[in-house]
Amino acid sequence: MVSKQLRIYVEPLFKEEEFWKIVDRYKQRIKEITFDLITPNMVNISGVLSDDLKEFAKGTNTGKTQLAIASDPESSLNILKNNTQIESLVKYSSEGGGNISVKASGVKRKIHTSRTKKSFEIGEIEVTGNTAEEIATVIRNMLHD
Repeated sequence: MVSKQLRIYVEPLFKEEEFWKIVDRYKQRIKEITFDLITPNMVNISGVLSDDLKEFAKGTNTGKTQLAIASDPESSLNILKNNTQIESLVKYSSEGGGNISVKASGVKRKIHTSRTKKSFEIGEIEVTGNTAEEIATVIRNMLHD
């Protein structure tokens, strides 16, 4: 039995601001937020996750981690931009680390950040680099504004 297998998971990139727009729009109505995280992901974005979450994923050999938070039935979640844990999960997810779904009262379906993905077109491109990481960095930089 193989204890570690290499797999590739592809998740859309989205702008962090899109998540915060959802939070602002449904403020005081958010009942649940689920972070579907791919762990471990690219080394350069894994640094934004807490050490505890990285060690948990590594220790359990997980490919995907789901972290859900929910309010009491009669209240709503208090999601603030200055919450470092939420901010790091949003940043990680927005850079290809997974999807975030939000359940708000009065909305039948969950709202998914994967539906707010970034898109761009490239006519022609030549990318050079000494390592795969350098090439990935160049491409990733093109995706950011």
